Amino acid sequence: MNVSDIMTKDVTRVSANDNLQKAAVLMRDNKIGCLIVTGSSTPAGILTDRDLATRALTQDWLPHEHNVGEVMTANPVTINQNGDIMDAARLIGKHRVRRLPVTDDQNNLVGLVSEADVTEYIGQALTDIFGELTKAEK
Repeated sequence: MNVSDIMTKDVTRVSANDNLQKAAVLMRDNKIGCLIVTGSSTPAGILTDRDLATRALTQDWLPHEHNVGEVMTANPVTINQNGDIMDAARLIGKHRVRRLPVTDDQNNLVGLVSEADVTEYIGQALTDIFGELTKAEK
């Protein structure tokens, strides 16, 4: 199964030049924990609620005076929409991230896959496998 089968397609984006207050409001209003920072349509960075807490709030900054580019994680690890879900799991583990921007063949942002998305898929797959084994034993 491909990443495109489990990814979130409606991804909230910001610019590196947007201020932190705008980013925080977007996260709050959309009830999300991260924003993808795009240059044109390609992922240039990722900004998480943790980035805001550890990189901005600890600096005693006024959020409307600093921009996303100052605290985002630049050049995020991405995965192609045709990538296998197990490859996404490996990337998440290897790079110790919770979210991967998903791109098409031209590196345009097309979605986001999270650790929770991958875990849910793998958990359901295991449940299905064990269900089939139980049926075979009967």
